[in-house]
Amino acid sequence: LHQRGLTRLSCEGGPTVIREFLEADVVDEMILTIAPFAATWAPPGVHGDTPAATRFELRELGSVDSYLYARYLRSPDPARTPA
Repeated sequence: LHQRGLTRLSCEGGPTVIREFLEADVVDEMILTIAPFAATWAPPGVHGDTPAATRFELRELGSVDSYLYARYLRSPDPARTPA
């Protein structure tokens, strides 16, 4: 997609999708939503052993109607070069 000039992509998915994108080191921003009606909840696989997950900072946190929204941005990393 990048070769076709598409430099931004918005993707929706669960923990598996998040982990795959983090492992590919292609995530610059994450917006996580936690719904109040989930039968069981565990944090998505963004903190475990995925090294890319440690390069994000919480920038915004909010709630509407008991939904929790967290926006994370990639921390500055001078060693990272654009794809």
